[in-house]
Amino acid sequence: MGAHKIAFYRILPILFVAYLIANIEIANVGFAKFFMNKDLGISESSFGVGAGMFIVAYAIFEIPSVMLATKIGLKYWLFLMMVIWSIFSFLMAFVQSPYEFYILRFFFGVAESGFLSTTMLYFNGWFGKKHKAKLLSLFLLANPLANFLGSPLATWILCLDIALLKNWQWLFVFEALPAFLCGWAVLWLLPKDYKSASWLSASQKAQIAQQLDHTPVKEIFSFKFFLDMRIYLFALIYASVSASSAVFKIWQPSIIASIPSIASARGGLDLQLVGILNALPFGIAMVLMVIYGGYSDKYFKDRKSHILVLLYGLCFSLAGLGLINNSLVVIEIFLCIIIGCVFMFKAPFWAYLSEHIAPQKVGFYLAGINALSNFFGFVATSAVGFIKDKTGDYVYAVLPLLALGILSCLALAIINRLKKI
Repeated sequence: MGAHKIAFYRILPILFVAYLIANIEIANVGFAKFFMNKDLGISESSFGVGAGMFIVAYAIFEIPSVMLATKIGLKYWLFLMMVIWSIFSFLMAFVQSPYEFYILRFFFGVAESGFLSTTMLYFNGWFGKKHKAKLLSLFLLANPLANFLGSPLATWILCLDIALLKNWQWLFVFEALPAFLCGWAVLWLLPKDYKSASWLSASQKAQIAQQLDHTPVKEIFSFKFFLDMRIYLFALIYASVSASSAVFKIWQPSIIASIPSIASARGGLDLQLVGILNALPFGIAMVLMVIYGGYSDKYFKDRKSHILVLLYGLCFSLAGLGLINNSLVVIEIFLCIIIGCVFMFKAPFWAYLSEHIAPQKVGFYLAGINALSNFFGFVATSAVGFIKDKTGDYVYAVLPLLALGILSCLALAIINRLKKI
């Protein structure tokens, strides 16, 4: 077995599970909302702001988190992040007011900020461009899988009748423990880098070093990064996908539950049906991600076209969702296309970015782009609640995402004309 295959099977499962747990904990608030909002007196607008506080914190502390990761060590920073965010997730079960919800959601975002960028930076020290998109497709598969598994899991927990705490409180308690345990697994099982991996021979380490795109170096942060137009163009390209991901991860259960035929057919809200319908688009996205990531690797010279097709599909489906808002089947089809485009987009995009940015700069560009695009996610997530309160309908609230998608297409056309650095 080749060195890269050995590294693949040793490293990917650990980080895959970590990313899976992270995304389950991010999305569970969308289901807790059905009961938590009533108990705490939280309006749709207030919930949108509170849920978005996670994104604000993530955006603000993304770059500082990566800076600390490069100083402390990627492996050790991943461990600390997981243990700390599991504690804040646990404390979410005991919030007593909207303001406590805002505060804890913010600190949960602080703790988890930089996780994805740090993980991708870790992968850069093991795998070259030839394997990158397929590797990232498999790793990022944890994101839709989290919603695919987490949706029925959340509704199952919410249907339990356990003493001492309310159902939404148990949801936070039960889903905090895996993150704490996985953090320790990262510390114990993950090598610092390929040079310190005891399960690789000297020749296998040399094989990995030879196939890397660069010799891994310690990145040095400079505010000059923010003077480069590319970081803003890449952030705008990613913004439509990042904002759509944030909105539908949190609000999709409520969008589905608001469809008239769901309530009328069951005589009230059927949580398990909502969980199944919420999981379906993410299940389809998992299959498409792997196929599209491999296709992008095979034809990596044309990654721009791969990205542009997905942006077109996203815009078309967002427009359709805003126009047709009373048919369960049609809405579910559009949700499947939207979620599929969102998750197929990520691996080719990050690979496309890596091909345009020098290796010694890519870590902080990743963090900067994530941070800037996440602000759009906060605005979009908050806007859903405000528009729902004003119009009484969720689907109209996703129309601002359509405008963002059109701007992303324009930014992609511009970035492709700029010289690579």
